[in-house]
Formats: sequence, structure tokens, C-alpha cells
Amino acid sequence: MASVRLPLYGQLVLEHVCRGMNVLCWPARKLPVRLLVTLIFFGNSLLIMQLAQTKWLVVEDATSSSYSFKDRHIYQHANFHENDTITSECLSRVKNEYIPFLLAHNSDYDSNPAKKLTIPTKEKELCLFLKVMRKMEYTVYGDVFDAKINPNISQITLVTQLSHVRLERFALHAAKWPGPISMALYVPQGMLLPTMLAWCRFKELCTRDNIQLHVIVEKGIFYPVNYLRNVAVKYVKTDLTYVVDADVMPMPGMEAMLHEHLQRHPLNTTQVLVIPTFESYDGSCCDTMPKTKHEMIKLWDQGVVGPFYFERYKPAYAPIRYQRWKVATEAYIVPFHKQFEPYIIMHTKRVPAFHTGFFGLYFDKATFTLEVYSMGHDFIVLPNIFNFHIYHDFTHNANVDSHFLCMFKAWQDFMKSMAEKYGEDKSFPPAFDEEEVELDEATLKKLYAEREKTEKGRKAAKA
Repeated sequence: MASVRLPLYGQLVLEHVCRGMNVLCWPARKLPVRLLVTLIFFGNSLLIMQLAQTKWLVVEDATSSSYSFKDRHIYQHANFHENDTITSECLSRVKNEYIPFLLAHNSDYDSNPAKKLTIPTKEKELCLFLKVMRKMEYTVYGDVFDAKINPNISQITLVTQLSHVRLERFALHAAKWPGPISMALYVPQGMLLPTMLAWCRFKELCTRDNIQLHVIVEKGIFYPVNYLRNVAVKYVKTDLTYVVDADVMPMPGMEAMLHEHLQRHPLNTTQVLVIPTFESYDGSCCDTMPKTKHEMIKLWDQGVVGPFYFERYKPAYAPIRYQRWKVATEAYIVPFHKQFEPYIIMHTKRVPAFHTGFFGLYFDKATFTLEVYSMGHDFIVLPNIFNFHIYHDFTHNANVDSHFLCMFKAWQDFMKSMAEKYGEDKSFPPAFDEEEVELDEATLKKLYAEREKTEKGRKAAKA
């Protein structure tokens, strides 16, 4: 290890020095007159560390991860700022005790960890393999930036999870929810520090002190969605929790509207609030999100938006009774369906654990809402508030279908366990006013075939 003291004057910036050594540099400008720079060599990897405000601010070797704020494709539309003082202040909030561990995870990056594991092909072996996967534990860095949450001011925490490649989408999400957020971020081992740097360059994220960021180090071949949700829920400090996915955006002003509603109608501990969710049917709609129920209904009548997931699997969201919501002026209770999985707000102390045995595409939210229902909650739909799922191309991966039967059997066992745990076998009404569609292998393949046909038709029409 070698240390050098570099005199820096005026606009002479560390970035110029780093470029000559083929490293990605931070910060780019406005540096102090003198800066202690330590060069540490790990084989072919070079790290440059800057000591600032008792924090080690790290610059990663560009040759090891091919990462750059400006040219890495996953952030090509990012809303980055260029103020290095803001970036420094953001990074300085990283908890001291996490710094050595973040550094330790900053090497040996493999962008395709799945290739290291072989998934069994026989059904019995596959089901056993999935049981092992569901018990996997992960390295977790909770509340990395030491967020400041005041439960006396804020009543609801938005809970979500995502992978590091969708951080840009979360920045858009955060801009629409000014209140507390607890977010679990799934990051490959070698991308921890670059992801922290990217976070601190987003205008929507870098100055927020009420976002609890929890970093989970990638492990295994499946995205552990319910494990991530559990981590995010664990850190919630407010009375109420709102669990939502990162692609589903709150309508503008939702938090304020919810607070106003809750002041007039306090939420009972055996009630949950259901937020209806809509989606755009193609990319030509909704560059700006509908701001009011009136705007949403107008687009709905035009056929460019509609209830979320209706074309893929109606029982998941149809129990909301969207036609009733369309004309509703008051909140209303809806009957529960066993595969109902709406986005809900409920008392934090009543939130059950998400079941980590379900991941991929199947039953990860349905198991959660089934337990919420089994605990005795009523599901109340709010009349003037909605979520909006931003359009993206259909991305179903047929490879995950191989473990559907295992998940379906686990789902059936789960329903029995809920009846045993809560002392009764619940009956379920139809999900909507037509013949009920049950999820089985044949239905699943039919639904996806219809969806892909619809997508191809829309793309052909646009062309």
C-alpha cells in the first residue's frame, strides 16, 4: 500500500488524476485545497479512498465492473445532479460500521450468478431444491444512510423492494411519495459501492433523510422478493405500513389524501385499506401520470388504461370491483378471494411475515393477503385514490414455469396451514361476476399465450 499527498488548486480535480489511471473518479470538482489520497492495490484492482467527514468515500476501479454513472446502460435515463457537495453529504451519512463490509464486498463481481448453479429438472428434485432455496439467509445492511423518521409527524411508511438495475424507477417512485419509505435493494456483491454512488447522484434520492435503504447482497438464482419485503417491513417506525411494488406508482398527492382520510376515518386494527391499481396498455399513453380519478376514468373510457393485471390473471385484482369504484364516492368493503393480492395499507404491528417459500411469479403476495384475511381483517377500498403501473414490455420468462407445480403444491399446503393456524377453513366467493377462473397449469399457459398474442398485435399496430 502506498500513500501520497496531492496538492489540488482551483479547478484541478481528482477526476483528472484518476482518468490517467483508468479509474472511475468521484468527486469531479470543488475539492479542498489539500486532499489525502490513498492508493490500495488488490491484485489488478485499484481503489482510491478519500477521507472526508470521518467517512471513507470510495472510488471503484472502472476496469473491474465497467461501471460509470453516465454510460452504464441501466442508468442511461437517470436524473443525475452534478453537485459534488450534495453527493459528499449524501455519502457521509453511510453508517460508520458498514464501511469495512461494503469495501469487502466490492470485488469478484459476477453479473450472472445463475450460471454457477444447476437447477434440477425432475419435479421431485426441483421441489426439494426450492425448499432449500427458501431457507437461504442473506447479508443485510439495514438502514444504510441512518434515516430520520419521526412517527409523530408521518403516519404511513411506503414499503417496497427492487434490484439495483431498477434504481432509476425507484427514484421516480420516491418523487411521488414525500413521506417515509423503507426500501430493500438487492445488489450483486461487486456493485455495492457503485450503487451507493449512483444513489447519491439521483436528485430525487440524495437529499432525502426519510428513506430507509436496506442493502441485501445477491445470493442464489432466484429473486427473493418476500425476503426483501420482510427486511423492509422490519424497519418501519410508523403506525401504518403500505406495501407496494416498485413499478407501481402512487398517484400525485396520495400521501396527503391518505392522511386526510385517516383523520376523518381512523383505521381500525382489523381493517386494511385497498388501493385500486391501473395500468397503461401501451407506451403511447401517459407520459405524465393521471393526476385525478376523473383523468383516470377518462383514459379508461378511451381504452388506453384499465384495471391492473386483468389481461393476465383477473382473480388477483378483480375483487376490488372496479366498476363499482368507478362511480363510488364512499369507501366500501369487498369480499375476499383466495388469490386476491391487492396493494394494501394496514397497521404495522399487525403485518404478518411474507412467506419466503414463494418467489418467482407465483403466490408471493397471495400468501400474504390470505394470512391477512385469515387474521380477521376487512378489506376496504378507497374511492378516490389509486396506483398506476407504468407500461413496460411484457417480460414473462418461460424458464420460471418449471417450478410452477412445486409452488402450486406449496400454495395448497399453505391454505391448509392457515386453516389450522387460525382455527377455521375460510370460504371464498367468486373473484368477479363471471365464472371463476382457477389458477392451474393449463390456465396459466393459456393466459400467457393470450397476453403474448395481445402484445404482438399492439406492436404490429404501432408499427
